[in-house]
This record gives sequence, C-alpha cells and structure tokens, in this order.
Amino acid sequence: MSSPISIPTTSASPWLHPSKMTNKQAESLEAMRSCLICQLCDRRMTEPATLLACAHSFCHNCILDFTENSWICPVKGCGTPVTMKGGSRESIKKNHLISAVVSSVQNIEQIIATAPANWWIGQKDNDGQEGSNAAVQFDDQEEEVVDFQMMMDQEEEDD
Repeated sequence: MSSPISIPTTSASPWLHPSKMTNKQAESLEAMRSCLICQLCDRRMTEPATLLACAHSFCHNCILDFTENSWICPVKGCGTPVTMKGGSRESIKKNHLISAVVSSVQNIEQIIATAPANWWIGQKDNDGQEGSNAAVQFDDQEEEVVDFQMMMDQEEEDD
C-alpha cells in the first residue's frame, strides 16, 4: 500500500492534506502543476501563450506586458529574440493545449479536495482484488473529458 503524502497543508493548497493522496499521486500532480507556472508572475498560467521562436510559455498578458520593453525571451539563459518588440501576433501565440492542461489540473484539484480521506484504501481493481493500485470509479459523478485533438484543430483554424 502506498503511504499518504507528507507534504504539509498550506493556506495556498489546502487540498494537499496527507489523507487525500499517496506520495506518488502528490509527486505526479506537483510535477504537472510546476510546468504550468508563468515565469513572469510566478502563478499558474492564465490564457497561456507561447513564444514561437523558443517555445517558452507564459500568461498571455504577462508576455505582452514584458515584450512592450524587451526584445528577448525572459527565461533566464534563453536569450532568444522575440520577433518584434511589443509582442506582435506573429511572435506570440495563445496555446490552447496548455490551457486545456491547466483546466484539467484544476479539475483534478477539485476532485481531490472533495474526495473522502484515504479514498484509495480498500478499493477493488477490475479483477475484484482489493488493493491500493485499484482504479477508482465514481459512478455518481459526471466526468469532464478534454478533447485535445479538437483543441489542436481549433488552434489551427485560429491561425
């Protein structure tokens, strides 16, 4: 059985209570969350946008504000020139795929926040065996499905 997380609860992330997920689950979620942080405002990206020259992503408003006075990517050590000072439409593109991942992580956090303590203990897998690796099914909850292909098609249409 996986042990519960040992990350302390903070006011910024009250859902990170040790009874809400295992260490591996917490590590995986934290790895996803860390990839979604804007390096300009140090918060989760809102309206993610990507610099086409180097593929670094930021909040759309953050990178537009930054490129008003700078010609280079703000990521330390990158130094890639932004095509045009002022963040032209050709050099910065909203990233619908990252936006979908941000939304999915928010959904996961909401589910974890409302999950019963130690929900993974005693669950049965597809073969009826009890164990901590069992897939949990919440029949009474509606699941949101993100269609990444549709989002990519929409992104191409927006070009």
